[in-house]
Amino acid sequence: FISLAYDRFCKVGQLYSGYSNDVLRSPLGLEAANQLKYKRLALAQPRARDDVLIIIGPDRGKTGKVIDLEAVDDNKPRLAVVKLDTDWKRGPLGNVASMQEVKIYPYTWVAVRDTDISFGQDFLAATLAAVISCSLTLPIDNVKVRLQSGLPAFPAEGQFGELFAGLPSNLGQYCIPGGIFLAGSNLLASWAVTLPFVDGNNPDLKLFFLIPAGVLANSLTMPIRVPFEEMNKLIQTGAAQSEVEAFKKVFLERSMRETSTNIATLCIIGLTRGIPFGALQVATYEFFKEKLAV
Repeated sequence: FISLAYDRFCKVGQLYSGYSNDVLRSPLGLEAANQLKYKRLALAQPRARDDVLIIIGPDRGKTGKVIDLEAVDDNKPRLAVVKLDTDWKRGPLGNVASMQEVKIYPYTWVAVRDTDISFGQDFLAATLAAVISCSLTLPIDNVKVRLQSGLPAFPAEGQFGELFAGLPSNLGQYCIPGGIFLAGSNLLASWAVTLPFVDGNNPDLKLFFLIPAGVLANSLTMPIRVPFEEMNKLIQTGAAQSEVEAFKKVFLERSMRETSTNIATLCIIGLTRGIPFGALQVATYEFFKEKLAV
């Protein structure tokens, strides 16, 4: 009872010196411990009902589900109550289920379990999501552009297929850039938290990683998105009747220098608006998500 009381005292007070360095590392061994897959606290903070991995302490490597979080006066979680998963290999008689355990850990000892999804799979998922959303919302976008151009909101009877005019350029504008943006920003943020001079388990650094990663990924996609956006506007306003005609107007009817200058100018204008907009959106989103979290 004295050892259990001391253990709880050290956890509540975060007095980790009560544990030896060997215990704090892992009973799994260094090689196995390095293979643990989890999201750093700077990118994802565990919440109630999240599947988590114990990353520090004598239980390192065990998995479970958060059933409660205990906070202090600043409303920041300090302790996590975790129901550990059943271990079928620890039974005294062989392949027998172990005892169901519920333990309290310091909040920084647990992390959201990560998936083994690759960059290619992440990119494919983001691109497919963009394909579906673009295809379904293109008619609404075309109606908006027609009204802005002084045209009737809907085409003449029997020509409603025109509401899907510009679909290829619309997909080029959003799908590939969207896949690169989502998958690329996740990849950059995940890489940044592993740098040796960075505390990837500091929840207060979340925006420090997410905003620069999003800005860089968005900047990389801008040269791809701008030409397709210009082609799409030509088709939506009737200045071009087909994707081929729009491609010729954007790339072939002007000199290479004029084309590159125009694309570079539009990229700079887009980034001038997009960078502060995206940073403000991410910052306010994370702020309200934290305040509204139950």
